[in-house]
Amino acid sequence: MQQSLDLPLPAALVDRLAADPNDGQALQALAEHHARTGSAGLAHACRIRAAALADMPARQQVQPPAPASNAAAPEVGQTLLALRARAIGLIQAGEGNQALEILDQVLAMAPDDSIALNASGAALLGKKDFAAAEMRLLKAVEVWPANGEAWTNIGYLRQRQRRPREAIAAYREALKHLPGEGRLHNNIGSALEELDEMEEAAGHFAKAVELLPDNANSYNNLGRAKLRRGELAEARRLLAKAIELRPDDDAGAMNWATLLLAEMRYEEAEAAFRRALSLNPERAETWSNLGNLLKDQGNYQGAFECLERALELDPDMDLAMSNLIFTRDFDPTATVESQQAERAEWDRRFGARHRDAILPHRNDPDPDRPLVLGYVSADFKRHSAEIAFGPVLRSHDRSQFRLILYSNVDRPDRVTAQYQEMAEVYHNCLRMTDDEMAEQIRRDGVDVLIDLSGHTAGHRLSVFARKPAPVQVHAWGHVGTGLRTIDYYMSDPVLVRPDERHFYAEEVFDLPAPICYLAPEESPPVSPPPIQSNGFATFGCFNRISKLSARTADCWADLLRQLPDSRLVLKDRTLDDETQRARVAGWFTGRGIDAGRLTLLPGSGHLEHMAAYAQIDIALDPFPQGGGITTCEALWMGVPVVALMGQVPSSRIASAIVANVGLPELVAESRDSYVAKAIGLARDPARLLTLRHQLRDVIARAPIGNTVAYTRAVEAAYRTFWQRWCAGQGRPRG
Repeated sequence: MQQSLDLPLPAALVDRLAADPNDGQALQALAEHHARTGSAGLAHACRIRAAALADMPARQQVQPPAPASNAAAPEVGQTLLALRARAIGLIQAGEGNQALEILDQVLAMAPDDSIALNASGAALLGKKDFAAAEMRLLKAVEVWPANGEAWTNIGYLRQRQRRPREAIAAYREALKHLPGEGRLHNNIGSALEELDEMEEAAGHFAKAVELLPDNANSYNNLGRAKLRRGELAEARRLLAKAIELRPDDDAGAMNWATLLLAEMRYEEAEAAFRRALSLNPERAETWSNLGNLLKDQGNYQGAFECLERALELDPDMDLAMSNLIFTRDFDPTATVESQQAERAEWDRRFGARHRDAILPHRNDPDPDRPLVLGYVSADFKRHSAEIAFGPVLRSHDRSQFRLILYSNVDRPDRVTAQYQEMAEVYHNCLRMTDDEMAEQIRRDGVDVLIDLSGHTAGHRLSVFARKPAPVQVHAWGHVGTGLRTIDYYMSDPVLVRPDERHFYAEEVFDLPAPICYLAPEESPPVSPPPIQSNGFATFGCFNRISKLSARTADCWADLLRQLPDSRLVLKDRTLDDETQRARVAGWFTGRGIDAGRLTLLPGSGHLEHMAAYAQIDIALDPFPQGGGITTCEALWMGVPVVALMGQVPSSRIASAIVANVGLPELVAESRDSYVAKAIGLARDPARLLTLRHQLRDVIARAPIGNTVAYTRAVEAAYRTFWQRWCAGQGRPRG
């Protein structure tokens, strides 16, 4: 590990920047100093500022009013100017505290000095003292409305506070006074990107490229916008140009890694993320992204370390903490207590801050009237989560329940269009801030608001923290949220055992099954088990490769050794990548299993995916995180699933489903029992044939497959929750 040396700043550089804060050569020299002393973040900031100054177009400067001091002597005015210049140089040098001391002296003598007010606001921004920064920046533009730099800083402040619309307004005001300023187009584009207004964002990024043709940031931003819109070829061209212009820019390396990830080139993506970190190890977003990639590759320990580092660097990065919570579900040492404690910590950090602002609910407290249901999800699209909640939403009794959907879908598809048509009201919430979305829910008069995401991608738990509806529920998305403002978690007794429920922030309410499954109409027909023609058993797993832990590989290798003629088929979209295929094959060859016994299938369309079950006799559920919809699909295709009952809900979902369809004998309580049950099935071709032909009828009769009965149970639960609220008997929340 490189030691960080606390060396003094070169006095000559500080003096040069005090005399001229826009001295690009001095900034470059200062960047090199910070890099040598281990301050990578400051070095990066100085390089960016120097590059921006080099790219800045010539423009007519609007002169500020001279600072009016409380003392009239000319030498006092000169002193003010000198102090102000020195303070601005110190800010550029990363010495914000010392700069603030000097600026306080300036403002004591000249309280209406707009440039000093802006500089002190910028220094306070660097200290994350947003309230004090906003006061000084607003005073700066009040004194001198044409202070474009102050408007720019106001925009940056509001963006940091997640107020993108207000940020855009400030940037546009800055643009009036700094016409032709390409960096402002970059800033406006990034704020629009937060609102998912990608077409307009791309337009501003393109304008920045036009104004700053040699500026790497502009190409980076436009390339990222193209990437988000799925235009991979154009994104590759733009991002390559950004790297050509600034090879040592970590943002460029990170965007390049994201492109490689979209192209499913996982090994190259990991190398690109690690290069980004070598350039700037203090960017939390890069650590978070690398953590997610390592999780998807099954490197859970590496993922934990990266996500924890992201939170060390940016404790306010709620996305990184949600990613860590989700990744902890893959931790074989996790307990229900530890999982729920981490969720409660998310609520303490990011949810509790909104509780004092919760307003009284004005909903009509009639216990028997039709109810307004609000469902919140990022998965109103083709996604496994949608298969779990979709049957309920489509089966609601519309005479008793009005349906409003709050969508955070990033890329709508034909399934999204079906939900738009099905719902009485459909809100696209991607462009809404949390406050705006909460206010919309209140205006809609939602009685029961249901979270379908938990801590998975695209969640809006910060909206639930604002308690916009009197009753709030979590269902089918994850294993609890940790939010005190969510009243109920709908589950079942296998997933959440009675003696564990005190660990949950929500009250656990049991349904007839953990999820509801409705098979797609275009399902292929059930085929005979391949053991009939092969003469040997073929095991398979179509879950995400990220669910295959080292313990899983050990267990499956042991199983294959005990049945030397058996085969194993794995299927996942990440297996499109040759390096991933080699890595997964290595898990088994390294455990003594011949590669010829493995079949690795890439991703495919859903119909082809279902048809691929014809290649396997017995499905093996991975651990410690099992399969939900994947388990249902295997059973529907006539393939029995052997599951291992785990110690946390994420490791019990397959067990709960298998038991629900009446096959508890396929649920193991230990690793040895798991292997024995799989071997027992493999040696009983007659039973495999019987199950192949009976499982569809079994599912249809089970609680998990009876869509109408399951939905009525859900509706009864909502009615119970509502009546409790009306009677004032619900637990006080928040």
